[in-house]
Amino acid sequence: MGSPKGKKHRVFSKEEKLRIVKDYLKTHETVNKFAIEHNLHSSVLKNWIRKYGELGEEGLASHRDKCGNRYAALHIGNSLDEMGKLELRMLKLEADLARLKKGYLVKGKWFPEGIRYWQRQNFQIVEELRIKYPIKALCKALGLNRSGYYKWRQRLGKPNRYMQDRIDLTALLEETHAEHKAFGYHALAKCIREETGWVFSDNLAHKCCKAAGIKSMAKHYRYRKPGNESIFYPNLVHGSWAANEPLRVVVSDMTCIRNKGKLYEWTLFVDTFNNEIIAHSLSGQRGDSKPYFACLERLCSMIDKKKEQAPQTVLHTDQGSVYSSRAFALAHKHYNIIRSMSRAGTPTDNPIIESLNGWMKAELALDFNVSKAEDISRTLDEYVHYFNYKRHASALNYKTPDSV
Repeated sequence: MGSPKGKKHRVFSKEEKLRIVKDYLKTHETVNKFAIEHNLHSSVLKNWIRKYGELGEEGLASHRDKCGNRYAALHIGNSLDEMGKLELRMLKLEADLARLKKGYLVKGKWFPEGIRYWQRQNFQIVEELRIKYPIKALCKALGLNRSGYYKWRQRLGKPNRYMQDRIDLTALLEETHAEHKAFGYHALAKCIREETGWVFSDNLAHKCCKAAGIKSMAKHYRYRKPGNESIFYPNLVHGSWAANEPLRVVVSDMTCIRNKGKLYEWTLFVDTFNNEIIAHSLSGQRGDSKPYFACLERLCSMIDKKKEQAPQTVLHTDQGSVYSSRAFALAHKHYNIIRSMSRAGTPTDNPIIESLNGWMKAELALDFNVSKAEDISRTLDEYVHYFNYKRHASALNYKTPDSV
Protein backbone atom coordinates (compact mmCIF):
# COMPACT_ATOMS: atom_id res chain seq x y z
CA MET A 1 0.00 0.00 0.00
CA GLY A 2 1.67 3.29 -1.15
CA SER A 3 0.80 6.92 -0.68
CA PRO A 4 -2.51 8.06 -2.20
CA LYS A 5 -2.19 9.46 -5.74
CA GLY A 6 -1.97 13.25 -6.01
CA LYS A 7 -0.88 13.58 -2.36
CA LYS A 8 2.56 14.51 -1.14
CA HIS A 9 4.38 11.94 0.99
CA ARG A 10 3.67 12.74 4.65
CA VAL A 11 6.57 13.22 7.06
CA PHE A 12 6.00 12.10 10.66
CA SER A 13 7.83 13.63 13.55
CA LYS A 14 9.41 11.59 16.32
CA GLU A 15 6.54 12.39 18.69
CA GLU A 16 3.90 11.30 16.15
CA LYS A 17 5.69 8.04 15.47
CA LEU A 18 6.00 7.36 19.21
CA ARG A 19 2.29 8.04 19.75
CA ILE A 20 1.27 5.72 16.88
CA VAL A 21 3.53 2.89 18.07
CA LYS A 22 2.26 3.16 21.67
CA ASP A 23 -1.35 3.24 20.44
CA TYR A 24 -0.67 0.05 18.51
CA LEU A 25 0.87 -1.64 21.56
CA LYS A 26 -2.27 -0.91 23.57
CA THR A 27 -4.53 -2.63 21.03
CA HIS A 28 -4.87 -6.26 19.97
CA GLU A 29 -5.30 -5.52 16.27
CA THR A 30 -3.05 -6.82 13.52
CA VAL A 31 -0.37 -4.55 12.01
CA ASN A 32 -2.12 -4.44 8.62
CA LYS A 33 -5.48 -3.46 10.04
CA PHE A 34 -3.99 -0.82 12.33
CA ALA A 35 -1.92 0.65 9.46
CA ILE A 36 -4.99 0.98 7.18
CA GLU A 37 -6.93 2.76 9.94
CA HIS A 38 -4.09 5.32 10.27
CA ASN A 39 -3.45 5.68 6.52
CA LEU A 40 -0.01 4.05 6.76
CA HIS A 41 1.82 1.37 4.87
CA SER A 42 2.14 -1.81 6.95
CA SER A 43 5.88 -2.07 6.22
CA VAL A 44 6.40 1.46 7.55
CA LEU A 45 4.60 0.66 10.80
CA LYS A 46 6.54 -2.58 11.18
CA ASN A 47 9.79 -0.65 10.68
CA TRP A 48 8.83 1.84 13.40
CA ILE A 49 7.93 -0.96 15.79
CA ARG A 50 11.22 -2.75 15.10
CA LYS A 51 13.26 0.41 15.68
CA TYR A 52 11.35 1.22 18.84
CA GLY A 53 12.04 -2.27 20.16
CA GLU A 54 15.75 -2.07 19.35
CA LEU A 55 16.61 1.56 20.17
CA GLY A 56 13.68 2.91 22.11
CA GLU A 57 12.40 6.42 21.44
CA GLU A 58 15.69 7.39 19.77
CA GLY A 59 15.06 4.79 17.08
CA LEU A 60 12.04 6.80 15.88
CA ALA A 61 14.01 10.01 15.33
CA SER A 62 14.62 11.08 11.73
CA HIS A 63 18.08 11.32 10.24
CA ARG A 64 18.18 15.07 10.65
CA ASP A 65 17.33 14.77 14.34
CA LYS A 66 19.94 12.15 15.04
CA CYS A 67 23.32 13.24 16.21
CA GLY A 68 26.40 11.23 15.46
CA ASN A 69 26.57 8.02 13.51
CA ARG A 70 24.69 4.75 13.72
CA TYR A 71 26.98 3.42 16.40
CA ALA A 72 26.24 6.36 18.64
CA ALA A 73 22.52 5.73 18.22
CA LEU A 74 23.00 2.09 19.12
CA HIS A 75 24.99 3.11 22.17
CA ILE A 76 22.18 5.41 23.25
CA GLY A 77 19.62 2.65 22.70
CA ASN A 78 21.63 0.09 24.67
CA SER A 79 21.90 2.46 27.59
CA LEU A 80 18.12 2.71 27.89
CA ASP A 81 16.19 0.83 30.57
CA GLU A 82 15.90 -2.84 29.53
CA MET A 83 12.26 -2.98 30.48
CA GLY A 84 11.54 -0.06 28.14
CA LYS A 85 12.95 -2.06 25.27
CA LEU A 86 10.71 -5.01 26.15
CA GLU A 87 7.49 -2.98 26.02
CA LEU A 88 6.99 -4.18 22.47
CA ARG A 89 7.01 -7.83 23.56
CA MET A 90 4.80 -7.52 26.62
CA LEU A 91 1.55 -8.29 24.80
CA LYS A 92 2.90 -11.54 23.38
CA LEU A 93 4.55 -12.33 26.69
CA GLU A 94 1.26 -11.89 28.54
CA ALA A 95 -0.43 -14.19 26.03
CA ASP A 96 2.26 -16.83 26.54
CA LEU A 97 1.98 -16.54 30.32
CA ALA A 98 -1.80 -16.87 30.18
CA ARG A 99 -1.48 -19.97 28.01
CA LEU A 100 1.04 -21.62 30.32
CA LYS A 101 -0.89 -20.74 33.47
CA LYS A 102 -4.00 -22.28 31.95
CA GLY A 103 -2.00 -25.43 31.31
CA TYR A 104 -0.95 -25.60 34.96
CA LEU A 105 -4.46 -25.21 36.31
CA VAL A 106 -5.59 -28.31 38.22
CA LYS A 107 -9.37 -28.65 38.50
CA GLY A 108 -9.81 -24.87 38.51
CA LYS A 109 -7.26 -24.28 41.29
CA TRP A 110 -4.00 -22.53 40.57
CA PHE A 111 -2.09 -23.77 43.63
CA PRO A 112 -3.81 -26.84 45.10
CA GLU A 113 -0.68 -27.77 47.06
CA GLY A 114 0.06 -24.39 48.61
CA ILE A 115 2.18 -21.35 47.88
CA ARG A 116 5.34 -23.37 47.19
CA TYR A 117 3.60 -25.25 44.44
CA TRP A 118 2.52 -21.92 42.90
CA GLN A 119 6.09 -20.60 43.06
CA ARG A 120 7.49 -23.73 41.42
CA GLN A 121 5.00 -23.41 38.56
CA ASN A 122 5.94 -19.76 38.03
CA PHE A 123 9.62 -20.69 37.91
CA GLN A 124 8.73 -23.40 35.41
CA ILE A 125 7.04 -20.79 33.21
CA VAL A 126 10.20 -18.67 33.30
CA GLU A 127 12.24 -21.73 32.38
CA GLU A 128 10.06 -22.43 29.34
CA LEU A 129 10.04 -18.84 28.07
CA ARG A 130 13.62 -17.81 28.88
CA ILE A 131 14.76 -18.56 25.30
CA LYS A 132 12.19 -16.15 23.83
CA TYR A 133 12.30 -13.43 26.50
CA PRO A 134 14.90 -12.05 28.93
CA ILE A 135 14.74 -13.60 32.40
CA LYS A 136 14.56 -10.18 34.05
CA ALA A 137 11.42 -9.29 32.11
CA LEU A 138 9.79 -12.65 32.87
CA CYS A 139 10.53 -12.39 36.59
CA LYS A 140 9.16 -8.84 36.71
CA ALA A 141 6.01 -9.83 34.82
CA LEU A 142 5.38 -12.73 37.22
CA GLY A 143 6.45 -10.87 40.36
CA LEU A 144 9.38 -13.20 41.04
CA ASN A 145 12.82 -12.68 42.48
CA ARG A 146 15.53 -13.40 39.92
CA SER A 147 17.86 -14.89 42.52
CA GLY A 148 15.03 -17.18 43.62
CA TYR A 149 14.65 -18.40 40.07
CA TYR A 150 18.37 -19.17 39.74
CA LYS A 151 18.35 -21.03 43.07
CA TRP A 152 15.34 -23.03 41.90
CA ARG A 153 17.16 -23.84 38.66
CA GLN A 154 20.19 -25.10 40.56
CA ARG A 155 17.94 -27.37 42.65
CA LEU A 156 16.07 -28.61 39.58
CA GLY A 157 16.02 -32.40 39.59
CA LYS A 158 17.49 -32.54 43.12
CA PRO A 159 14.86 -33.28 45.82
CA ASN A 160 15.08 -31.26 49.01
CA ARG A 161 15.42 -32.96 52.38
CA TYR A 162 11.66 -33.20 52.87
CA MET A 163 11.13 -34.87 49.51
CA GLN A 164 14.15 -37.12 50.12
CA ASP A 165 12.64 -38.18 53.46
CA ARG A 166 9.41 -39.08 51.69
CA ILE A 167 11.28 -41.06 49.04
CA ASP A 168 13.27 -42.99 51.67
CA LEU A 169 10.19 -43.58 53.84
CA THR A 170 8.15 -44.79 50.86
CA ALA A 171 10.86 -47.31 50.02
CA LEU A 172 10.83 -48.61 53.61
CA LEU A 173 7.03 -48.79 53.61
CA GLU A 174 7.02 -50.78 50.37
CA GLU A 175 9.65 -53.16 51.75
CA THR A 176 7.74 -53.68 55.01
CA HIS A 177 4.43 -54.03 53.16
CA ALA A 178 5.94 -56.81 51.04
CA GLU A 179 6.58 -58.74 54.28
CA HIS A 180 3.31 -57.84 56.03
CA LYS A 181 0.62 -57.34 53.40
CA ALA A 182 -2.13 -57.30 56.03
CA PHE A 183 -0.70 -54.30 57.91
CA GLY A 184 -2.19 -50.84 57.61
CA TYR A 185 -0.13 -47.68 57.63
CA HIS A 186 -0.18 -47.43 61.46
CA ALA A 187 1.35 -50.88 61.87
CA LEU A 188 3.82 -50.33 59.02
CA ALA A 189 4.98 -47.07 60.58
CA LYS A 190 5.42 -48.78 63.96
CA CYS A 191 7.55 -51.54 62.44
CA ILE A 192 9.80 -49.02 60.70
CA ARG A 193 10.22 -46.99 63.90
CA GLU A 194 11.16 -50.13 65.84
CA GLU A 195 13.68 -51.28 63.23
CA THR A 196 15.31 -47.97 62.27
CA GLY A 197 14.68 -45.61 65.18
CA TRP A 198 13.42 -43.00 62.69
CA VAL A 199 10.93 -40.60 64.29
CA PHE A 200 8.08 -39.58 61.99
CA SER A 201 4.32 -39.17 62.27
CA ASP A 202 1.62 -41.63 61.21
CA ASN A 203 0.20 -38.83 59.07
CA LEU A 204 3.41 -38.75 56.99
CA ALA A 205 3.28 -42.53 56.64
CA HIS A 206 -0.33 -42.26 55.48
CA LYS A 207 0.58 -39.66 52.82
CA CYS A 208 3.45 -41.83 51.54
CA CYS A 209 1.26 -44.94 51.46
CA LYS A 210 -1.48 -43.05 49.63
CA ALA A 211 0.97 -41.69 47.05
CA ALA A 212 2.56 -45.12 46.51
CA GLY A 213 -0.77 -47.02 46.48
CA ILE A 214 0.12 -49.09 49.56
CA LYS A 215 -3.02 -50.57 51.12
CA SER A 216 -3.76 -53.35 53.55
CA MET A 217 -4.96 -56.38 51.63
CA ALA A 218 -7.02 -57.68 54.56
CA LYS A 219 -10.79 -57.84 54.27
CA HIS A 220 -12.86 -56.07 56.90
CA TYR A 221 -16.02 -56.95 58.77
CA ARG A 222 -19.40 -55.86 57.41
CA TYR A 223 -22.29 -54.95 59.68
CA ARG A 224 -24.89 -57.59 60.48
CA LYS A 225 -28.24 -57.16 62.16
CA PRO A 226 -28.25 -58.23 65.86
CA GLY A 227 -29.93 -61.51 66.75
CA ASN A 228 -31.90 -62.71 69.78
CA GLU A 229 -30.64 -62.98 73.36
CA SER A 230 -28.99 -66.24 74.34
CA ILE A 231 -31.28 -68.84 75.86
CA PHE A 232 -28.42 -70.71 77.59
CA TYR A 233 -26.29 -68.06 79.33
CA PRO A 234 -26.90 -64.31 79.61
CA ASN A 235 -24.46 -61.75 78.27
CA LEU A 236 -22.54 -60.71 81.39
CA VAL A 237 -19.96 -58.56 79.63
CA HIS A 238 -22.19 -56.06 77.79
CA GLY A 239 -19.22 -54.32 76.18
CA SER A 240 -17.10 -54.06 79.36
CA TRP A 241 -13.93 -55.66 78.02
CA ALA A 242 -11.39 -53.72 80.11
CA ALA A 243 -10.05 -56.48 82.38
CA ASN A 244 -7.80 -55.26 85.20
CA GLU A 245 -5.86 -58.54 85.56
CA PRO A 246 -5.14 -61.69 83.54
CA LEU A 247 -7.77 -64.43 83.16
CA ARG A 248 -10.55 -62.11 84.27
CA VAL A 249 -12.39 -62.13 80.91
CA VAL A 250 -11.59 -64.82 78.33
CA VAL A 251 -13.24 -65.01 74.91
CA SER A 252 -13.39 -67.93 72.52
CA ASP A 253 -14.40 -68.64 68.94
CA MET A 254 -13.79 -71.02 66.05
CA THR A 255 -12.70 -69.97 62.58
CA CYS A 256 -12.08 -71.91 59.36
CA ILE A 257 -8.75 -72.02 57.55
CA ARG A 258 -8.13 -73.57 54.14
CA ASN A 259 -4.90 -75.42 53.39
CA LYS A 260 -4.19 -77.17 50.08
CA GLY A 261 -7.88 -77.42 49.29
CA LYS A 262 -8.85 -78.82 52.70
CA LEU A 263 -10.85 -76.89 55.32
CA TYR A 264 -9.64 -76.89 58.92
CA GLU A 265 -11.38 -75.64 62.07
CA TRP A 266 -9.19 -73.57 64.39
CA THR A 267 -10.41 -72.89 67.95
CA LEU A 268 -8.96 -70.00 69.98
CA PHE A 269 -9.08 -68.80 73.58
CA VAL A 270 -7.98 -65.15 74.04
CA ASP A 271 -7.39 -63.25 77.31
CA THR A 272 -8.88 -59.76 76.93
CA PHE A 273 -6.44 -58.34 79.51
CA ASN A 274 -3.65 -58.23 76.90
CA ASN A 275 -5.27 -59.95 73.87
CA GLU A 276 -2.93 -62.91 74.29
CA ILE A 277 -3.80 -66.26 72.69
CA ILE A 278 -3.69 -68.54 75.74
CA ALA A 279 -4.87 -71.67 73.93
CA HIS A 280 -5.49 -72.85 70.38
CA SER A 281 -6.27 -76.18 68.73
CA LEU A 282 -6.79 -77.39 65.15
CA SER A 283 -8.94 -80.10 63.64
CA GLY A 284 -9.39 -81.27 60.06
CA GLN A 285 -12.82 -82.78 60.80
CA ARG A 286 -15.93 -80.68 60.41
CA GLY A 287 -17.89 -80.27 63.67
CA ASP A 288 -15.15 -81.86 65.79
CA SER A 289 -15.54 -80.94 69.48
CA LYS A 290 -12.05 -82.00 70.59
CA PRO A 291 -10.36 -78.63 69.90
CA TYR A 292 -12.90 -76.87 72.14
CA PHE A 293 -12.27 -79.21 75.06
CA ALA A 294 -8.49 -79.05 74.53
CA CYS A 295 -8.54 -75.26 74.81
CA LEU A 296 -10.83 -75.40 77.83
CA GLU A 297 -8.47 -77.86 79.53
CA ARG A 298 -5.60 -75.45 78.93
CA LEU A 299 -7.61 -72.63 80.52
CA CYS A 300 -8.47 -74.75 83.54
CA SER A 301 -4.80 -75.68 84.04
CA MET A 302 -3.81 -72.00 83.96
CA ILE A 303 -6.43 -71.26 86.64
CA ASP A 304 -5.06 -74.13 88.79
CA LYS A 305 -1.49 -72.82 88.52
CA LYS A 306 -2.40 -69.53 90.20
CA LYS A 307 -1.31 -69.93 93.83
CA GLU A 308 -3.55 -67.27 95.34
CA GLN A 309 -7.32 -67.41 95.17
CA ALA A 310 -8.09 -66.32 91.60
CA PRO A 311 -11.16 -64.18 90.91
CA GLN A 312 -13.98 -65.61 88.90
CA THR A 313 -13.15 -66.01 85.20
CA VAL A 314 -15.81 -64.95 82.70
CA LEU A 315 -15.73 -67.15 79.59
CA HIS A 316 -17.60 -65.36 76.79
CA THR A 317 -18.52 -67.28 73.63
CA ASP A 318 -21.15 -67.40 70.92
CA GLN A 319 -24.08 -69.83 70.87
CA GLY A 320 -22.25 -72.59 69.01
CA SER A 321 -23.40 -76.16 69.48
CA VAL A 322 -20.30 -77.18 71.45
CA TYR A 323 -20.32 -74.09 73.69
CA SER A 324 -24.01 -74.72 74.41
CA SER A 325 -23.61 -78.44 75.08
CA ARG A 326 -24.02 -80.03 78.53
CA ALA A 327 -20.67 -81.81 78.19
CA PHE A 328 -18.80 -78.51 77.79
CA ALA A 329 -20.57 -77.09 80.87
CA LEU A 330 -19.69 -80.15 82.96
CA ALA A 331 -16.03 -79.92 81.87
CA HIS A 332 -15.54 -76.64 83.81
CA LYS A 333 -18.08 -77.31 86.55
CA HIS A 334 -15.47 -77.55 89.33
CA TYR A 335 -13.53 -74.45 88.24
CA ASN A 336 -14.16 -70.83 89.10
CA ILE A 337 -15.57 -70.11 85.63
CA ILE A 338 -18.81 -68.33 84.84
CA ARG A 339 -20.27 -68.44 81.36
CA SER A 340 -21.43 -65.55 79.15
CA MET A 341 -22.85 -65.68 75.64
CA SER A 342 -23.46 -63.37 72.68
CA ARG A 343 -26.81 -62.97 70.97
CA ALA A 344 -27.46 -65.35 68.12
CA GLY A 345 -25.92 -64.17 64.85
CA THR A 346 -24.41 -61.09 66.48
CA PRO A 347 -20.60 -61.02 66.17
CA THR A 348 -20.52 -57.47 67.58
CA ASP A 349 -21.31 -58.93 71.02
CA ASN A 350 -17.88 -60.59 70.90
CA PRO A 351 -15.87 -57.94 69.02
CA ILE A 352 -12.37 -58.72 70.33
CA ILE A 353 -12.15 -62.31 69.09
CA GLU A 354 -14.13 -61.55 65.93
CA SER A 355 -11.85 -58.70 64.88
CA LEU A 356 -8.75 -60.71 65.75
CA ASN A 357 -10.03 -63.60 63.66
CA GLY A 358 -10.21 -61.37 60.62
CA TRP A 359 -6.76 -59.87 61.07
CA MET A 360 -5.13 -63.20 61.96
CA LYS A 361 -6.58 -64.98 58.93
CA ALA A 362 -5.42 -62.15 56.68
CA GLU A 363 -1.89 -62.24 58.11
CA LEU A 364 -1.78 -66.04 57.90
CA ALA A 365 -2.80 -65.89 54.25
CA LEU A 366 -0.64 -62.96 53.19
CA ASP A 367 2.44 -63.18 55.42
CA PHE A 368 2.63 -66.88 56.38
CA ASN A 369 1.16 -68.39 53.18
CA VAL A 370 -0.95 -70.79 55.27
CA SER A 371 -2.93 -72.01 52.25
CA LYS A 372 0.20 -73.72 50.84
CA ALA A 373 1.99 -74.61 54.09
CA GLU A 374 3.42 -78.13 54.27
CA ASP A 375 2.62 -78.48 57.99
CA ILE A 376 -0.34 -76.31 58.93
CA SER A 377 -0.14 -77.14 62.65
CA ARG A 378 3.48 -76.02 62.82
CA THR A 379 2.64 -72.85 60.86
CA LEU A 380 -0.14 -71.98 63.32
CA ASP A 381 2.17 -72.58 66.29
CA GLU A 382 4.73 -70.24 64.73
CA TYR A 383 2.08 -67.63 64.12
CA VAL A 384 0.75 -67.80 67.71
CA HIS A 385 4.31 -67.29 69.00
CA TYR A 386 4.71 -64.35 66.61
CA PHE A 387 1.33 -62.94 67.69
CA ASN A 388 2.08 -63.14 71.44
CA TYR A 389 5.73 -62.08 71.44
CA LYS A 390 6.54 -60.11 68.26
CA ARG A 391 3.39 -58.56 66.76
CA HIS A 392 2.79 -54.94 67.82
CA ALA A 393 -0.93 -54.34 68.37
CA SER A 394 -2.50 -50.91 67.99
CA ALA A 395 -5.04 -51.74 70.74
CA LEU A 396 -2.09 -52.21 73.13
CA ASN A 397 -0.43 -48.92 72.16
CA TYR A 398 1.77 -50.86 69.75
CA LYS A 399 3.11 -53.26 72.34
CA THR A 400 3.12 -57.04 72.17
CA PRO A 401 0.71 -59.03 74.39
CA ASP A 402 3.67 -60.49 76.26
CA SER A 403 5.02 -57.02 77.19
CA VAL A 404 1.77 -55.71 78.68
